[in-house]
Amino acid sequence: MHRRIWTHLRGHPVGTAAWLAVTLVVVAGYAAVHGRLLIHYLDDAWSTSFAWQWIHHGRFEDVVFRQPGTMPLLFGKTHAVALALLGEPLGWTRSHMHLVSTAAIFGTGAAWYGVGRRVGLARESAAVLGFSLVLFHPLVLAANLARPDAVTLLLVSLSMLALVHQRFLWAGLAAAVAVECHLMGVTAFFYGTAYLWVARHELFPDRPTTRKRWGALALGVALGGLWFVAVNAPVLNTEALRKLWHAAQDFGPDRRSAWTWLDHAFSENNHVELAVFIAALALYVARPQTRREPLALAWLAAILFCAALVRRQNGFYVVYAFPAFTFLTVRALEFRPWLLRLAFAALVVSFGVRAEQTWQERRSIHFESTLRQVVAAVPQDGLPVVGLTDYWFGFQQRGFVPSAFQGDFRALGLRSFYLVDSTIKPTGFQWLRPELQRCRLVREIARFPDSATTEVRIELHEAPDPRTR
Repeated sequence: MHRRIWTHLRGHPVGTAAWLAVTLVVVAGYAAVHGRLLIHYLDDAWSTSFAWQWIHHGRFEDVVFRQPGTMPLLFGKTHAVALALLGEPLGWTRSHMHLVSTAAIFGTGAAWYGVGRRVGLARESAAVLGFSLVLFHPLVLAANLARPDAVTLLLVSLSMLALVHQRFLWAGLAAAVAVECHLMGVTAFFYGTAYLWVARHELFPDRPTTRKRWGALALGVALGGLWFVAVNAPVLNTEALRKLWHAAQDFGPDRRSAWTWLDHAFSENNHVELAVFIAALALYVARPQTRREPLALAWLAAILFCAALVRRQNGFYVVYAFPAFTFLTVRALEFRPWLLRLAFAALVVSFGVRAEQTWQERRSIHFESTLRQVVAAVPQDGLPVVGLTDYWFGFQQRGFVPSAFQGDFRALGLRSFYLVDSTIKPTGFQWLRPELQRCRLVREIARFPDSATTEVRIELHEAPDPRTR
């Protein structure tokens, strides 16, 4: 039996049944972790609340997580539109927002399959490239958050797909729109520049062709730039752009020790992936064919340069580097098909094990059902709600202060409010505990389980009448 498996790995292409099995693992794994991978993570409600406010009220300020008067957001309207595709017809639920991100990650995998085939990967190798970008944990995480990274990465990937197919206008348009979706969409220009340099003799054989293709590319970027200006015009000025660039370099007041988002991500997590990438790089460089196949190294150099130029130490940004790292790995292992299949099989198993562990640990968590109970239990009397971040999804039309509020809570002047807490996140209100203990009358409204081992608690908090002091 083991001999037959080994022979299959060494000498035969992966068959339809094997790819069907991989697909089933992917679908089952994503279904298992949907809504369970991260609970009450601030970026879900943060990203969605901004999108909801802009779509419904045209607001450019974050009116939920930040103090009134903070700098408006100069990008992200593209992401808001993407979220609205499901949010408007089906409801702005956390589950629907995650489905938008999941679709974007699957689209990214499909796009890089197309890129791989176009630049010379065999069909099997291109399939490994595409599936791997759905299976790596940082991308699984992006698929299960409402952050803009998944949609932005899809636009970056579509820009590359258009470029390798010599659709220059669409490549420029997708790249520019990616920057509006999130500033890290600038990686599209780094990937694109690297490819244009490597393929320059093929793409620009003579002056007329060169002028035509560069003109189409510039027109696409200009059209994307018009979109950026059109959706951000009310708040677009030189000072705002200067602050935006400064914000892209630093992670707020938190001065992290990492130099870039790349080393921050790999120092905190993804150690196995990093080891595989480094080993693949060594194999790639050791091959004599490297000088004749410079694209993988060009993309690697481009993403390293991008990380050095835009250094904000946010570990989520590592997803923008994974296409370059994964392409290099596939290219390095492609000359030994059995080794490529073995590495890919290990990735599939690792994904399946992670997904199964998440399911076993959190299968009793049903956030959407819990949220309906929370909304039904909080009286409809107009008082504001202070709650764990994800509960915003149930109080979009009502005054809501999230547990991750970035301003001065006292300055809000809330004399009475409902507090919605859960033991599922014991540190959720750590910042607010001293304020809650300052001369407040507390009355419990409801208490019920939100998983097999945790419970929600809803309280009415009222400041005492000063005349009784």
